[in-house]
Amino acid sequence: MKSSDLGNSTTLTTLTITFMTLFILSFFISSYTCVPRPPRQPSWGPGGYDYPHAEMTQHTYGAEPEQFTIMEPAEPEPESAPVIAFYHGWGARWPEIYGAFFEHLAKKGFIVIYPGYQTHKIFPPLQAREYALNAVRDALDELQSGGHVAPDLDRFGVCGHSFGGSLSAATGTAYEEYGLPRPRVIVPIEPACTLFCLPGGSYIWGDLSQLHPDTLVVVMVGEDDHLACQTAAREIYYDSTEVLDKEYLVVRTDDYGEPDLVADHYAPATIYGADALDYYGFWKIVTAAMTCGFDGVDCFFFNVWETMEIY
Repeated sequence: MKSSDLGNSTTLTTLTITFMTLFILSFFISSYTCVPRPPRQPSWGPGGYDYPHAEMTQHTYGAEPEQFTIMEPAEPEPESAPVIAFYHGWGARWPEIYGAFFEHLAKKGFIVIYPGYQTHKIFPPLQAREYALNAVRDALDELQSGGHVAPDLDRFGVCGHSFGGSLSAATGTAYEEYGLPRPRVIVPIEPACTLFCLPGGSYIWGDLSQLHPDTLVVVMVGEDDHLACQTAAREIYYDSTEVLDKEYLVVRTDDYGEPDLVADHYAPATIYGADALDYYGFWKIVTAAMTCGFDGVDCFFFNVWETMEIY
């Protein structure tokens, strides 16, 4: 064989190997990129990133167990803003657990109050209720003392996760007792108040038939929440007999594509980051419920056009 033939053969072999390597790499890359991925945060809407405020301020006041954290919209700072009291799940007394959720709400223009109400997990539930509602009252007093965005007390709503979901219902029945404004919107998320998904939450929230008829109640549950199940959620929904406008919404698990989006009991927490269950589920519905109940905006997510009275 001539040396020139040997060189040509080597070159051809090298090109063939290179081509095959590129083909195999492109196959694996295309296979990876073709795996369905969850949608990103939308650019607009109640779950979107069309934020009227670029920043959020956060300050903590008081001592446990009546400690509270206030988050306010900033850049620009509004003169006044509606208020959401958010009650955490049992033992989840650090606001960072829901941090991205609160940042979303604050940048959308809400003041968020986060009562701590616990020092440890072994804590009497009724005492936790007292501390939580007292902390919300103290937070409202702090907001009205100056140096804050002024709270619009006519646009006051409550939301909560797990045991906090039960506390949000309790606020609707006990607000006068604790000197709070009447909540126009109540959003219990995966509410829980007993062990092993047993019924009997009325010891926390009282007589739900006493909820004001013009309250918008939106109960949210996770499809794969096997910790709270839907026991307390169904109780809250069905026992609020005088409420004209209420919704029962199930957030579904999505295991198509990667990663799995599991609507379990911990799905509303954002300590490990937010995902499509937040953007299109919890964030979207909570934001829409508040703007609907306060201003009559985004009500097309709920069946409240004809019956709800907007203040």
